[in-house]
Amino acid sequence: MHLRSHSWPPALTQVPLHIQMGAIVEHLRQLSPLGEQAVRGIWIEASQRTAVFNSLHGPDGDLVIAIADMDILCSHPSLTWCTRFHDEIANAKIVFVDGNLNADSLRFVCTTAHQGGARILFEPVSLAKCLSPIHAQVLELLDIITPNELELARMCHVLQETRSQSTEALNTTGIQAQCRALLGAGVRIVVVTRGAKGVLAAISAADPHAKPHGAALQSIPGVVILPQPTSVEHDGVVYVEVPAIPLSETELVNTLGAGDAFAAGLIYGMSRGLLLPGALQCGIYAAWHSVRTESTVSKVIKGFL
Repeated sequence: MHLRSHSWPPALTQVPLHIQMGAIVEHLRQLSPLGEQAVRGIWIEASQRTAVFNSLHGPDGDLVIAIADMDILCSHPSLTWCTRFHDEIANAKIVFVDGNLNADSLRFVCTTAHQGGARILFEPVSLAKCLSPIHAQVLELLDIITPNELELARMCHVLQETRSQSTEALNTTGIQAQCRALLGAGVRIVVVTRGAKGVLAAISAADPHAKPHGAALQSIPGVVILPQPTSVEHDGVVYVEVPAIPLSETELVNTLGAGDAFAAGLIYGMSRGLLLPGALQCGIYAAWHSVRTESTVSKVIKGFL
């Protein structure tokens, strides 16, 4: 979970206790102009196993299989721990959360951020964890959600089961109908990541961010000409599509972290005042650099952002 409120975003994270823990904390303390303030959110947990994620990728860079032990994330960050950062969350401009938060913690963070006027972006993480905002009943507090196509379908299936018990069943046939279902549940903007096909975003036509004219970027100076967004309006919803930047087989190195890179670029664009089309292009640009390197965060992106 990351918060951005000032020029240096305080990070809330967990690092299990190990022999290099002191060195890591000291490095972060020296790295940040905030000093001790930058590391006070680190949770040292000696009683549980370190979270581990192992992945196998094919020749095309796509994930083939992953084996993970993330049990520690079922209990941490705890609600008690999250409440320590009430003021930081309440004063943030943008709050990024993901499906690793348990329901109580997610509800607290989203409620506090919403009351403070922050924009909230939710990253679903996986098919299992994409349901957390439904279970926590915070969909209506989310400004942006970034599922892939499978996560989107899973969320809509659960929404449909819930809705059919009380009112008329949802029509969730097709990606546009699925986006409308999440918009109808209260999400402001649905951004569907589709790998090599780029992204598709859905937003109410009445939303100021839906304005397409003059909102797109032609290029990033001295870097790359960006794919241009196209938009169509249907039943009061504007769908904005941005193609991926083309990649050759030799350029594609590793897709791990591409979703997080996209989210970072999207947040960057919106924090700089770009409307939805331009912000989506920033996300596409960040993801493009991410998949072209073994590093989860491209050095080019670090310099650009």
